[in-house]
Amino acid sequence: MVSGTFQQSKDGLAGGEYLVANGDFQFFPAVEQGLDLKIIGGLHEGCIKLLVPPDSPVQTVADLRGKKIGVDEVGGSPWAITSISLSDAGINPAESAGEVTFAPYDASTLQEVAARGEVDAIGAWDPFATIAEQAGFRVLVDISTHPLFGGRFCCFLYASGQAIEQRPEAVSALLRGWYRAISWIAANPEETATIVTDTSQHEAYIASADKDLLVTLLTSYHYSAHAEHEPATQIAQAEEDALYFAQALKDVGYLSADLDAEQFRDNLVVDIGL
Repeated sequence: MVSGTFQQSKDGLAGGEYLVANGDFQFFPAVEQGLDLKIIGGLHEGCIKLLVPPDSPVQTVADLRGKKIGVDEVGGSPWAITSISLSDAGINPAESAGEVTFAPYDASTLQEVAARGEVDAIGAWDPFATIAEQAGFRVLVDISTHPLFGGRFCCFLYASGQAIEQRPEAVSALLRGWYRAISWIAANPEETATIVTDTSQHEAYIASADKDLLVTLLTSYHYSAHAEHEPATQIAQAEEDALYFAQALKDVGYLSADLDAEQFRDNLVVDIGL
C-alpha cells in the first residue's frame, strides 16, 4: 500500500502502476476528456467541510455572497463541494459572475489564513477541516450529514478499463480486499487509528498523529453504513451517487454544459461481478 495525492493515484491507475485506488469526482473531468478510468465500488461518505471562523458574521451558505473563500486548489474537490453548496443557496460560483471569490492556499494553512481574516470561509479536506472545527470554526456544510451530500459516497474505488479487461481476477481480488478492509475499519476504528499512525512500520499515511481525532474521522465517514452491504448494493449506490455528482458538477460548470450525465455515468461505473 502506498500513500499519495489524487493526481498520483490518477496517474498511477492510468499508467498501470496501480490496479485499484481510491479517488473522488475530481477524476470526472479527466474521464470526460477520455481518461480510461472506471468506478468499481464505493468507499465512504464525508471528508470535506465548508467552515467559517468562530467570530464570523456568516451564518449560512447564502451569507457568503460577495465573500472570499479559501480552498486548497481551484478545481479541486473542496472547491467543487463549495460551488455546489453556493449554487444551491442561489449564488453563482463562477469567477465570471463576480458573486464570490476563491483563493488557493496550501491545505495545511487554511485555518490560519481564515483566522487572520485573509478569507471569510474555507473549504477543506480532513483532517484539516475537523481540526479547524475543533478549534472553534463553525461548520456550514459537512458532506457526511448535509442534505445535499449526506448518505452519498464522496470517494470511490477506481480501476482502469485496461486493467479490468486484462487482469479481471486481480482487480476483483483487490476489490474484495477493499471491502473486507471497510468492514474491519467499521468494527475497529480505534485499532485502525493505531495502525495508520504507527510510522515504525510504514510511512505516515495521513497528516495527523492524533488518534482520538482519527477515530472521530473514521466514525464520521459512515463505514459502518456500508460494511455489511453486498457488492451489488455497493455498486448500485456508486452508480446513483456518480450520476448525482456528475449532474451537480455539470450544473456548476465543473463538467461540460453539454454532458449527458446518465451516459457519462453508464460509461464510468462498471460492475465487475463480485
